[in-house]
Amino acid sequence: MARLAAFASFILLAFPFAANAAPSSLSPPANTLSPYTAVTAGDFVAGCKLDHSSCAAMVGQVLMNRIQFWPTSHICLPGVSYADGVETWLAAHPETAAMQAHDGIFLALSTLYHCGEPNNY
Repeated sequence: MARLAAFASFILLAFPFAANAAPSSLSPPANTLSPYTAVTAGDFVAGCKLDHSSCAAMVGQVLMNRIQFWPTSHICLPGVSYADGVETWLAAHPETAAMQAHDGIFLALSTLYHCGEPNNY
């Protein structure tokens, strides 16, 4: 038993580590904020500031995922640059920051581009 204790002491001294520390290779880099990895609408807005093209792609993805559900049929898109207004709208409505990113994006789309006045396209 004494040998086992001595061996354990040797291992702990030779290879010190924190018992609850995760390996550094599992820790994500600090700059991984992206529209694709955003959990909340606030994260999405922050990610869009770093990667505008992914922001537009994510808005399109959310629209395509929800196209079959009501009230999507009441969205009148102004043209191919419809994604441009979503980040601005979300940033101007801080009450949406804690929403799920996809829900916030869809809310912005359905609010900005609701068919009828002024969006009679």
